[in-house]
Amino acid sequence: MEFFTRLKARIIWSWAGCVDTWKNEHSFRSWVWANIVSGALAFLLPLDPAERALILALGLLVLAAELINTAIE
Repeated sequence: MEFFTRLKARIIWSWAGCVDTWKNEHSFRSWVWANIVSGALAFLLPLDPAERALILALGLLVLAAELINTAIE
């Protein structure tokens, strides 16, 4: 049961960090909007599943890199 308590706390802390980054970092908000547009286009355009997965995965990696950058700053 302790595992789920710690997992819940980590999820709450991570979400709070994302919310704080959204409020305070313009570049993170820009990348989120860019990912929303590219994700929508990835599903609307006739792409192979591998191409679609690559677009979505790289978009998530950019957001992760931005969060790491914000944490370092």
